[in-house]
Amino acid sequence: MRIQALLSRQEETGSVTVQDLFRHTSGLTYGQFGDSLVKRAYREANMMDPQQTLAEMVTKLSQLPLAYQPGTTFEYSMSVDVLGRVIEVVSGMPLDQFIAERVTKPLHMVDSGFVVSESQGTRVAQPLTDLATGKRPPMRDVTKPQNFMSGGGGDGLDGGRLRPLRPDAPQWRPT
Repeated sequence: MRIQALLSRQEETGSVTVQDLFRHTSGLTYGQFGDSLVKRAYREANMMDPQQTLAEMVTKLSQLPLAYQPGTTFEYSMSVDVLGRVIEVVSGMPLDQFIAERVTKPLHMVDSGFVVSESQGTRVAQPLTDLATGKRPPMRDVTKPQNFMSGGGGDGLDGGRLRPLRPDAPQWRPT
């Protein structure tokens, strides 16, 4: 039986606002943490599918119930991914292009992006080895583009070091 059939819908008391998306009070959630019926519905809908675009993700998300009434409960969620789609619609650009042109390039963050080059790939941090299995957990290959430009987790660190906001600012160096 589909989880959606088990869920009863409550009348929403308000609309989700951009402020709610920024504050993680939109009523959205993540499916992978917990086992409520709403979270199960997120998993059943494959909300974290790396092959989907942000537009496809938001369309699927619009068919799912909220976990909470908008503005009432703080919970980390797909809110930032929805904000990524808002940026795409308002700017008329894919999220990765917008971030590159409007954020990382002006700040001279040359190593930041959703995909890294082969030469940069050697500098990507690796997860620790699982002591129980002796293996590293699987990670996606960040040298290969994917459709899902996650607003919540796609942008990498700038070469693993802090960079100044202005090119003429003093550089921070670990001691």
